[in-house]
Amino acid sequence: MNQIRLLAAARKDQLEAVDWYNRISPDLAKRFLFAVRKTIEALARQPDRYPEIWPGTREAPVSRWPYCIYYKTGSDYVLILAIYHGSRDIEAISARPDS
Repeated sequence: MNQIRLLAAARKDQLEAVDWYNRISPDLAKRFLFAVRKTIEALARQPDRYPEIWPGTREAPVSRWPYCIYYKTGSDYVLILAIYHGSRDIEAISARPDS
């Protein structure tokens, strides 16, 4: 299984989404976080499962949520670049440091 690394910006994306859902319902926030974690676990096991959206960067949808996880792979790791809502401009990911 590959090691998972999250950019600080991706961790911030996740926390902001959890905070937003938590304002609606703490249970909703927990379900969202669980879905994100399940997707990340799947990436650790099978990082090439999802398609490249541009060279070296892949997109994994979070099941039942309007979010995707954007990531790169290395020989033994997965680097999470962003956890974005589907309405956000994904081109902004390429401007992040270390992406």
